[in-house]
Amino acid sequence: MKRIHNISYILISLLILSAGSSFGQAAYEKFGKNRLQYKNFNWRYYSTPNFDVYFYDGGNEIAKVAIEYLEKEYDRITDLLGTVSYNKTEIFLYNSPTDKLQSNIGVNDNSFEVAGQTNFVKPQVEIAYPGTAEEFKKVLVYRASRMLIYDMLYGGRFSEMFKNSVLMSLPDWFMNGIARYAAYGWDTEMDDYMRDIMRNKNIRNLAKFKDYDAEIIGQSIWNFIAERYGVSYIANILNLTRIIRDERRSISGTIGVPFKAVVAEWRNYYLQQASFVDQNYVLPDKSVRIEPNRKRVIVNDLKLSPDGNYYAYSINNEGKYKVILGRRGRKREKTIIKGGYKLINQESMERKPLLSWRDE
Repeated sequence: MKRIHNISYILISLLILSAGSSFGQAAYEKFGKNRLQYKNFNWRYYSTPNFDVYFYDGGNEIAKVAIEYLEKEYDRITDLLGTVSYNKTEIFLYNSPTDKLQSNIGVNDNSFEVAGQTNFVKPQVEIAYPGTAEEFKKVLVYRASRMLIYDMLYGGRFSEMFKNSVLMSLPDWFMNGIARYAAYGWDTEMDDYMRDIMRNKNIRNLAKFKDYDAEIIGQSIWNFIAERYGVSYIANILNLTRIIRDERRSISGTIGVPFKAVVAEWRNYYLQQASFVDQNYVLPDKSVRIEPNRKRVIVNDLKLSPDGNYYAYSINNEGKYKVILGRRGRKREKTIIKGGYKLINQESMERKPLLSWRDE
């Protein structure tokens, strides 16, 4: 009996040590992934049926805007995609990009990552307030759309997520493009970009485009599918992609047209738009034109105010730059930012302060 008692004691001790060791390992952060922190985040959150929006001191108002806007957009996005999320999405809001750089939340989270390590955890999104409510809403709806699409295509159950993450790798134009289309639909940014790129490039290999280019080209493809074949085809393509794990076969199988033919139709669609705009473009009246008469001055980034009464543009004179503000119908303009230095020749430069502010 004594021997049995000792064996039992040893076994119990080993189990306790094993459990303690496992718990300790779960709490460790990976080396090199911690972010420097200079402040404490006292997190609180608002909860709705589809989102938990976390915020800290000073972020209460933007959290209210976020939760209301996300719930308002949720039905529209899920109707377009033909799906609802398996999981409630957690949104972590930061009052500024600087604060976001200090957070360790999600630093090791590679949820729904197609290549490399995949951790099957609850979806999380981190967003820093960009400075304006309009830009904030754009970022919110895009990131929420992207998470819903990943959740749809890679599944909510462990076995389904594991199977899909191993066997399915979708290109950037497909994934990020549908996220952008779900968030914004058609917009002028996409339209201007596509007219420009179609004039200057012969797009053959969609997979070579990355980041912003892939995102906006993908948005234009999904917009073309919606315009040419109908919005309902989008949900059908996504659902078929989840089953057969091939974006080209999903598009051709749903539409009933070979993928190459769809791409050719898409290219012609935007080429025709570019041609129509070129043929019908009317130059603005001279009173509202911006025509710098200085030699070798490059005008960049002309922007109009929402009401059309003000404009701003930047000029670059061999390295020296200015940002100029003007009002429609008035000749007087104001330089609000200037800086840089002018190149005299290859070996000597006239150096000026990099950035200064001036009111004229």
